[in-house]
This record gives sequence, structure tokens and C-alpha cells, in this order.
Amino acid sequence: TISEFSKFEIVKYLGFSENQIDAIPLGVDQRYFQKIPNSEKQLILDQLGIKKPFFLFIGSIQPRKNLARLLEAHSKLPRSLATQFPLVIAGKVAWDDGKTLSAINLAVSEGRAQWLHYISEHQKLCLLQSAIGLTFVSLYEGFGLPITEAFASELPVITSTCTSMPEVAGNAALLVDPNNTQQITEALEGLIVDSNL
Repeated sequence: TISEFSKFEIVKYLGFSENQIDAIPLGVDQRYFQKIPNSEKQLILDQLGIKKPFFLFIGSIQPRKNLARLLEAHSKLPRSLATQFPLVIAGKVAWDDGKTLSAINLAVSEGRAQWLHYISEHQKLCLLQSAIGLTFVSLYEGFGLPITEAFASELPVITSTCTSMPEVAGNAALLVDPNNTQQITEALEGLIVDSNL
């Protein structure tokens, strides 16, 4: 399967014409659409030690996921919103540039983040149905499956204006420049203060 972004890369770098390529987007498993009872979700949140409303990041820990910049943007939320609405990070380390893990550890020590490392599939489903929003502001994605998983879970999404993400999100997400912490901060605050958004 390829996205329109990948299709563009194939045309550009491999010399195929556009009419020789069809873009077939990834799908979402039916389990993401199934509502989990509130009592079951609360049990999982209690087990994970999540006691506040929270933003969610799901993915491997690596520089292209832009976590250091996301955490910086999150720290700039006004008043004490960063600790009232922490960022829950669910993902294992893939590789670190020396900045990402430092940013995570600082945010955790300041009470602005919680790092869950590995989570089960059921825990992931419960988190997607319990968060305020998914924060997925990568610098590069080939597709961006967590965006569609969040949509299926009826979870608002903040994602990037680059590579495949605008194509996957369409007009159903808040799109931000992943290099602009102010835009990311404003999107986070928007989901906190505006229930209609």
C-alpha cells in the first residue's frame, strides 16, 4: 500500500508515470470502532496510574517523531495547563539523538508527562478512547496509521502539515507546522478550552 505522498516519491525518483501507479491507503481494524465500557477504561487508566485528563502520543521513540519539540510546545501551555493535562507517551525507544530522551525525562520529572513504554493492544484502545487528543506531529511519516486509529476511536487529532499526514487527516484534524512550537501549543490549548473543537 502507498499514500499519494509515496506515489509522488515513486514518480519523482523511479521514473514511473503517475498513470502507472494507484495509491491504496491503509485501513483500520474494526476493533478501533468498538466502544469500550467506561468502567473498563477506568480500570485500565487506574492500572496505568493515569489520574488526569491527558493528551496521548503513540509511537516509537525516535527523532523523526518530533517528541522533543512536542514536549517543548506542551510545556508552553499557559497557567498550569501542562500539569493539569499531561502528555501520556506510549512507545518503546527505537533510537535517540540525545535530545528526545532528555526531553521526556525532564517532562516526567516536572509532572507534565508520563511514559508508559510498551502497552498492550487493549490498553492502547482504552487510551485512544479516553484522551483529550492524539498528538502526532512527526517530521516524516510514510502513512501515519495512528491518525486513522484515533479517528476510528472518535479522538481529536493534532498532526503535521508535511509528508503524508495532511492527506491521511484531510480536514478532520488540527494541522500544525511540526517545526513551529507556537502552533503546536495553540492546538493543544484549543482542545483544552474549546469543547466544540
